[in-house]
Amino acid sequence: EKDAKKTKLYDKKRKSEYNKRKKDLCDAFGVCTTCMKRDKHKVKLCIECYTKRKEKEKQKGVIPKSERMDKDICLMCNEPVVEGKYYCEKHLGILQKNIAKGREKKLSEMETKKTQEEQREKKNLYRRKKREICRAFGICTSCMKRKKHVGSLCLECYVKSKKRYDEKIVSKDKLPKHLWGSFELCTMCGKPRYGDSKLCKEHLEIARRNQKIASSYINRESHIWRNMNKADCVKAGCA
Repeated sequence: EKDAKKTKLYDKKRKSEYNKRKKDLCDAFGVCTTCMKRDKHKVKLCIECYTKRKEKEKQKGVIPKSERMDKDICLMCNEPVVEGKYYCEKHLGILQKNIAKGREKKLSEMETKKTQEEQREKKNLYRRKKREICRAFGICTSCMKRKKHVGSLCLECYVKSKKRYDEKIVSKDKLPKHLWGSFELCTMCGKPRYGDSKLCKEHLEIARRNQKIASSYINRESHIWRNMNKADCVKAGCA
């Protein structure tokens, strides 16, 4: 009765999963997957288990893979090889079939990708045309129902977009851009202002530099705007 209960509780799938997990752990920690005692030496076996397996193969008459290439024997079995190949007729046919299946699969995947991309492009073109027509007739580009109020949006869509933008920035613990001026922050980056200006120290220096460059270009003579060499400028007495 006890044996009958044990046989009922025994589950083949559960046992196989347990053994597989055990072997995976041994392989991960560098232990032999057969004896599960010694460190692994070659592939997933220790030296003793590896030598035992090789001896069994020799007794059965199995030729090692390193010697099969020189003796013109199939890499999968001990039969003679087809001319110019490394496999016999049977295994060569199986491999060719598998390669053909793989190519067909890849081609089908490529075709599906192309069709999906074409569909996306068509949808995007349709949406762009729709938005362009809405802009031309002064209609909101998001809802496509009401007249536009700010930019290319109506009042309701503009308020909704503003709310979403503010919620995103609040989640990142940042102030929205349209509030930087009211809180006396730099209008370019949101850092504290420098003196009485509306910019921080870095952006104020950049603005002054740009003003100097612009003023220097305005005061230059007309011939400097053309593509002249240094020698021509020296001759003219302006360099």
